[in-house]
Amino acid sequence: MNYGAWYKQSLNHSLQSYRNQAGVGYLRQREDIINVYMGLGKSWNNKFILDVSLAAEYYHSPQWHQWNIYPTLNMTYVHTPSNIWVMGFSTNRTYPEYWAMNNFTMYSNGGYDEITGNPYLKPAKSYQTNLVWILKNKYHFVAGFNYVDDYFIQTPYQRSDRLAKTFRYVNFNYQQQAFMQAVIPHRFGSWLDARLTLTGVWMHEKCNDFYDIPFDRAILFGMAQMSNVITLSTKSDLSLTVDGMLRSRAHQAIYDLPGSGNIDIGFRWQFWKKQAVLHVFCNDLLETSSINPRIDFKGQYVNMHFGCYRELGVSLTVKFGGYKAKKNDAINTLRFRK
Repeated sequence: MNYGAWYKQSLNHSLQSYRNQAGVGYLRQREDIINVYMGLGKSWNNKFILDVSLAAEYYHSPQWHQWNIYPTLNMTYVHTPSNIWVMGFSTNRTYPEYWAMNNFTMYSNGGYDEITGNPYLKPAKSYQTNLVWILKNKYHFVAGFNYVDDYFIQTPYQRSDRLAKTFRYVNFNYQQQAFMQAVIPHRFGSWLDARLTLTGVWMHEKCNDFYDIPFDRAILFGMAQMSNVITLSTKSDLSLTVDGMLRSRAHQAIYDLPGSGNIDIGFRWQFWKKQAVLHVFCNDLLETSSINPRIDFKGQYVNMHFGCYRELGVSLTVKFGGYKAKKNDAINTLRFRK
C-alpha cells in the first residue's frame, strides 16, 4: 500500500499597459490545490496483476471551489508470455495556462484580432479507459474511450457588433472520443525493419455556451503512420529511414481541418568505433504537413493559410571517453505561455 498528500500554491501577478494610453491593468490570482491519495497493488502468480488507487483533491481559486475524486484502475492478465491483456481506467485534471485566465486583452493584426483572457475558465476533468492486447510481444491492438468534462480550447469568434475577431479560451460541455489503434511491426530479412500504425477515431464536441452560436459536432477520422529503417550496409553501419503519415479531415470546435500528410527521410552513418554518428535528413519532403483550417459555420467565415516548408539538415555527434549527458529534473512550464 502507498499513500500520501501534497499541497501546491501558485501566485500569478500580471500587469498590462500600452504606450500613449493612461492606466495600467493589474491582476493577482492565487490558486491552492490539496491532494490526498492512497493506492495498493496485488499480484497473483504473475498471471493477474491489479493496481488501484484513489485520490481526493480540493481546488481553490478566486472563482472556483471544488472537490474532485480521481480513481485509477489497472489490470493485467498474462495468458501466456506472448499473449497479454491490459485494461486501464484513469481520471485526470488539466489546468489552463495562467495567461488564459487573465482579464486582459491583447491586440494583433492591426487591432482586428483581440486575444482575450477568461477569468472564469474552469479546469478540465478527463476520464480515460482502454483495453490493450499485446500479441507475440510485438503486435499491439488498442481500443479506448476518453471523456473530457469542461474541455477548453482557444477558438475564434467574429463579432457582430464591430469589425473584430476575438480569440478566447472557452469551456465546452464536453469532448468525447472513441478510438481503435493497431501497431504492426515486421522485419523483412536483415535489410528492412518496418512499423505500421493505424488509428481510427470518432470525436464528438458539444458547447451550448459558445457566444450566440452553440455547436454540437461529431466526425470520424483516421490516420496511418509508417516507419521504415533500411539497412544499406552492416559493415559500414549505414542506414536509411523513411517515415510517412497520412490523416483524413477532422474538426476542432467550429474549425474544419483538411487532411494532411508528410514524408521524412534520413541517412545515418555510424563510424569511428561507433563513437561518431553523421545524420543527414529531409523533413516534409513533399511540403504537405501544414494545413489551412477554415470556418464556415452559422455566419462565421474564416480561411487561414499557413506556409509549408521542406527542412534540410545535417548533424554530427561525437562521443569522447564514454560521456553521458547529465539528467536534470525538468521544470514544469505547462501552464506558462510559450
